[in-house]
Amino acid sequence: MYELQFRFKDLGGFSCIRRCISEYIRQVLPEEGCMMDVAVNEAVNNAINNGRRSGEKFITLKMRIMNGNKLIIRVKDEGPGFAARRTVETFSKQGSRLFDKGLLDESGRGIKIMLTVADSILYNRIGNEVMIIKRVPAAIFPYIPTTMRREQKMRG
Repeated sequence: MYELQFRFKDLGGFSCIRRCISEYIRQVLPEEGCMMDVAVNEAVNNAINNGRRSGEKFITLKMRIMNGNKLIIRVKDEGPGFAARRTVETFSKQGSRLFDKGLLDESGRGIKIMLTVADSILYNRIGNEVMIIKRVPAAIFPYIPTTMRREQKMRG
């Protein structure tokens, strides 16, 4: 299984690799790639704006396909983190009213966008790494025979 990994320090560094990331996402998710691209940009913006407050630190972005049917994207900063689980739980409880409040606020939309686009998002305990999970259409991986997909599911 292949994993793409990028490390950068700021928006300038991210802009150098952004096209590569966008193309990969849009190949893997042809119908929803644009929105997933927005979700990834929000995760990166959060890492840049919140994770680097205490000096020059790196942001790591990793992407891989797991079991041939899930796109896993991880964005991690080296900052102190935040109470991510509480925030995600609060937003998740809002359901269809997720964007009723705060749509024009300066901050707080990124996690809401990620929750809307992804099948799930998870934060580590510290709150400085987000994992975005999205199911991938089976048609994207015609080189993986159906029997192998079943075997991978059984093992996974």
